[in-house]
Amino acid sequence: MNYFHITSTKDNDTISEEDFMKYAPEVNISDDSVFIDKDQRISFKLLNAKGIEDIYTIYQDENKAENPLTPDNLSLIFYFLCSFKQKIQEQPLFLEILNKNLQNLASISTVYLLNFLWSLGLHCYEFQLKLSEKDKENLNAVLLSKLESFNAQQISSVAFSLFQIYSEPQDKGNLYKLLEKTCEILFNNESMITKVDVINFLMIFISTGYKHPGLLDKFAEIVMKIKDSLTEEEIEKIISLMSEIRHSNKKMYSELISKFTSFQDAKPELASNIIFSIANVIPDETNLLKSLLKIIHAKWTYLNITNYVNLWLSLSKFKVKENEFAKTLNILKTLPNESKVFKLADLEGYEIVNIIIAMSVLKINDKDFMILLIKEMKKKLDTLPLADLVNLARSFIAYVRIFEDFFLVIHSKCCDRFKEFSKNDVALLKKTFQRVKILIPDSPFIISTVS
Repeated sequence: MNYFHITSTKDNDTISEEDFMKYAPEVNISDDSVFIDKDQRISFKLLNAKGIEDIYTIYQDENKAENPLTPDNLSLIFYFLCSFKQKIQEQPLFLEILNKNLQNLASISTVYLLNFLWSLGLHCYEFQLKLSEKDKENLNAVLLSKLESFNAQQISSVAFSLFQIYSEPQDKGNLYKLLEKTCEILFNNESMITKVDVINFLMIFISTGYKHPGLLDKFAEIVMKIKDSLTEEEIEKIISLMSEIRHSNKKMYSELISKFTSFQDAKPELASNIIFSIANVIPDETNLLKSLLKIIHAKWTYLNITNYVNLWLSLSKFKVKENEFAKTLNILKTLPNESKVFKLADLEGYEIVNIIIAMSVLKINDKDFMILLIKEMKKKLDTLPLADLVNLARSFIAYVRIFEDFFLVIHSKCCDRFKEFSKNDVALLKKTFQRVKILIPDSPFIISTVS
């Protein structure tokens, strides 16, 4: 038979489960007076709070001069205040509780400090709470001395909170020092590092603009060690993040892509995303490109518009040879008519412009396919943003001999919007149209002077 150990104010008694169940209906669990321990009583009250005002009442009732709230109590109250996700940073009691926490940072125990940082970070992010420079400096000093108390499983949450709190440009110095320290702690416990930790830190680096080649190399080493535990989605995510940071560790990319291509039924849209990512950092690695294209060749009709356009752009960055990648290029030219996901008419104007840019870079002269692009482009030309109109003019000049009429239409649209262009745009267009000035001798881009 199981026994429950019940502690009362009078004595210690042990009763059977059967006897306990007889008395259980008489117990009023909403009565916080049963808690002798103050910490337990406060926790119980906070868990039963229905709103912000209840939290304030608990704070005022429990914070007595003769028995004030401890730093841990205060941090827990702040945590529950923030849990209601309301913009309350201008309320006097909120500021009072926040300031007391900031003044007692050094005395808050590790677990409670973690919760305080998490709730403070989220409130800074969601409601634009700003700490004073003095408070940030104090927080920085305390954390540099206390970060060692966090374990590897906690440090990722700490780092996430820090970049929310130190979010302004002038905060970067302190933030980067703290990030370096958190990474140091993480690496000292390498066996406990998870793939979630890696992804979280890479996202933090991107969000904060932090680039430290040594730290990124270390994360790349960890990624290679844990690659067998990664899903295909996680591989795509890590490659995307590393690419966005512009980290060019070829060995890491090669091992991750080898793992990705080993998956049966690997998703072609993920393969397309990976190609787009590595095109920005290792555009000379065409063997990796070819291994990923095999996945796309098997299920190319399921690519979406973004995959489709990005593949064109990626191939242009790899500067592929038309004869060497004929199969892929034929698929791209055929896809709009064969796709199970979209039609050419579904593309936005800027997406068609990007395809034309890629084709001009690759020197592809497929007249039939270009006729299809021009047909759709004509429908969207009037609403094309200025930047895309500039890019269209500059790239389509490669096809002026074959499609002179449409090039003149592009020029005409540029003339109509002449006064809308910036000086830099006018200079770029002037340089472009000068190449065919015999066709447009009266063009404002030819006769104007860019000052």
